[in-house]
Amino acid sequence: MTGPMTPGRRPTPSAIALAAALLGAADGVSAASECEWYAVLHCSADRAGIEFWVAQTGIGRIAEPGSPLGAAWPPGHVCAVMGPYARLSALDAVEQFRMLAPKAHAETICAGERQP
Repeated sequence: MTGPMTPGRRPTPSAIALAAALLGAADGVSAASECEWYAVLHCSADRAGIEFWVAQTGIGRIAEPGSPLGAAWPPGHVCAVMGPYARLSALDAVEQFRMLAPKAHAETICAGERQP
């Protein structure tokens, strides 16, 4: 042997982090952990109506107004949501429940702020 055998180049920790960020971005998932995707099924200023809707359909949970998720909507509004999900899973959930929730949509919420 004329020189030491070296295995193939190993990726550096920064290269691994960059690849993970790019893969996450490809699915619409933010590399920052404070951003998550949700299926927003039904929203209203009528909290009792949302509670009734969740109880009757058996899907979703109520986004509390004081939580980071609940802060994404106008004051006084509550929403039935599912998640957090990866982007494609949130879109799938919206389509799955389209008959029960015609105005359903997917959105990502970062630190309590709506990100279209």
